[in-house]
Amino acid sequence: MINERTRLNSLIVGYAITLMGLLVVTGWALDIVILKSIVPGFPTMKLNNAICFTLLGISFLFLHFKNNYALVSQLLAAIVFIIALITISQDIFDYSSGIDELFVRDEFARVTGLAIPGRMATTSSLCFILVSTSFVFIKSKYRSLRFFSQQLLQVCVGISAIAILGYLYSIPALYKLAFLSSMALHTSIGFLVLSVAAIFVNPSLGVIRLFIGSRIGNVMARKLFPIMVIM
Repeated sequence: MINERTRLNSLIVGYAITLMGLLVVTGWALDIVILKSIVPGFPTMKLNNAICFTLLGISFLFLHFKNNYALVSQLLAAIVFIIALITISQDIFDYSSGIDELFVRDEFARVTGLAIPGRMATTSSLCFILVSTSFVFIKSKYRSLRFFSQQLLQVCVGISAIAILGYLYSIPALYKLAFLSSMALHTSIGFLVLSVAAIFVNPSLGVIRLFIGSRIGNVMARKLFPIMVIM
């Protein structure tokens, strides 16, 4: 059961992710570089990423509304799943569906010689597939499906955390593959924040239960885990 404080924090995350997506969409529409990449010279968040984040942010918000909007939430998550699946299939089967630059052209990627302008990183596509699939089952009446949802979110947390560490320690190999576009910094942060918030929808399932509660083991896990990650 989600307590009121957790629900409030989740709503804040949902609005923040939605706003981030809308700001990046605005950046592409008006060609505002800072909105697309945060830090000059860093990889840009692609337009399709921004659209997917906007949809997932709204989907996450619908999960917490008092009225039953579960179907709307699942529909939005399904749209994200389809976009991400088409994108990752292009990398796997080496074809172009035209979805990468459906609305705007990625001129910067063209100038810098990127092989596939406008396409989100494969790791981004994978994370969108994980999170959108999770949102479909996150409030299922079946415990096994809720547990499955939790596992998908935990994988996404791992991928995004590794990418962020790559930026912090200037190790590009952690947030990109040599033959693919890089996962943008705010893309990585968006996945991490959204996945962690979504994990708390079912706090009694998965690894997260080790970090909640007042027992000595829970307290030690909360204190030691950040140190282990930094070191």
